[in-house]
Amino acid sequence: MAYQLFDVNGKEVRQSDLQNRGVWYRHGVNKEDVFVEKFGTKFGVQINPQKKNDPTVPDLIYNQKLADLKCETTPFFFAFKDKIDFTYAVTFNLKDAFNYGKWGKNYETLIIFYWIDWIATRMVSNGKPYFV
Repeated sequence: MAYQLFDVNGKEVRQSDLQNRGVWYRHGVNKEDVFVEKFGTKFGVQINPQKKNDPTVPDLIYNQKLADLKCETTPFFFAFKDKIDFTYAVTFNLKDAFNYGKWGKNYETLIIFYWIDWIATRMVSNGKPYFV
């Protein structure tokens, strides 16, 4: 293995953990519901009611505009190779860009919320530690 990930308590984090853990994860509850439960009042967001009938629509409503939620659980540690501080680097799926942009539904005023919940806070690669 070229690198290992660890959580804030020093416990090793495996890729399967990243799919199944996080502050938002509870069995039967999705991350959008937990985000709105935790931050809905503070940020003025609610679940997009169209999600009940169409899971492909944006997740949230914010100021009467569509918004989508992106949850990040692992820092993009290898961003350092491009001299980017991985503490602030996030990913964005190309398929989302196509869907949001002129090739997709062309959401003219779509807002994107990033919920940063670092599960992995340290990476060791070739013996060198990296922390967020």
